[in-house]
Amino acid sequence: MSETTKTGIIEKRLIFYLISILLIVASLFFIFSFKFEKSIDFYGGAQIEILIKGNLNVLDFKNKFEKFGLKEVLNVEGERYILKFNQMSEEEHQKFLEELKKYYDFTEESFTNVSSLVGKELRKKTFSAILIVLILISLYITFAFRKKVKPISSFIFGLATLIALFHDVLISLGFVAFNRFSFDINIVVAILTLAGFSVHDTIVVFDRIRENIALGNKKNINLKEIINFSIKQTMARSINTSLTTILALIVSYFIFGYYVKSLILTLIFGIVIGTYSSIFIASPLVYEFYKNKLK
Repeated sequence: MSETTKTGIIEKRLIFYLISILLIVASLFFIFSFKFEKSIDFYGGAQIEILIKGNLNVLDFKNKFEKFGLKEVLNVEGERYILKFNQMSEEEHQKFLEELKKYYDFTEESFTNVSSLVGKELRKKTFSAILIVLILISLYITFAFRKKVKPISSFIFGLATLIALFHDVLISLGFVAFNRFSFDINIVVAILTLAGFSVHDTIVVFDRIRENIALGNKKNINLKEIINFSIKQTMARSINTSLTTILALIVSYFIFGYYVKSLILTLIFGIVIGTYSSIFIASPLVYEFYKNKLK
C-alpha cells in the first residue's frame, strides 16, 4: 500500500485547514457585513409578478408607485417584472392595480402576501430545521458506522462529518451573502440539498477507510497511510459525481433563468465546497482525532 499512496493529503492537511479557516473568516465577514437580502418568505411583505407591454423606465416606475410601498422592481426577462412591496392588504393591492392601469397595459401573473409574524415564525423554524438536519445526519453516520474498526470508533466518524457539514453550510451562506441573494425558500432548499450531497461523498471515503483498516495489519496499523490510500481510491469517483451534477445544474440555470438563479448557483458552489471538504477536511479530521494514539 505504501508504494501506491502518493497523494500525501494527510501530510499536507495543515494547508487545507488554513484554506478552510480563510474561507470561513471570509464567509463570516460577508454574512455580518453584507447580511442577507430580506425575502418576503421570512420577513413578510408583498410581491406581484406582472407582464408589461412596451419599454419600462424602472426609476420612473418606482417614483410613480412609491406611495404604495414599492421597494424594488426586478426585470426577470423581456416584459416580465417582479415588484416587491412592504406589507400590502388586498384592498391596497386592488388600488395599486387600478392606478397601474392608468399608465401601463399589463397582465398580473401572481400576487403573494406574507405577514411579518408568519415570516418571523417561518424564519425561526427554518434555522432550527437546518441545525436539526445537520445533527441527525451526523447521528446517522455514527449509527451506520457503529461496527467499530480499531482504532476508529463510530463517534469519530460522526463528529468529523458534523464539523465538515457546518464547514460547508457556513461557507455556502457566505457565498449567498456575498452575492446579495435573498434568503428565501430557494436558499434553504439549496443548503439542505448540498448537506445531503456532501455527506454522500464523505460516506464513500469513510467506508473505504474502514474497509482498508479491516484488510490491513491490525497489529501494525498505519492510519495515515490507510487514509491517504483510501482518499486516492475514491477521489476520482467523488470528483466525477460532482462534475456531472454541476453540468446538469448549469444546463438548468440557462433553461429556468431568474426563478432558480440563487438556488442553482448556491448548489453549484456548495457542491464544490462539499467535495473539497469530504476529501481534504473530513478524512484528515479523522486522522487528527487519533494521531496521538498511533504508535
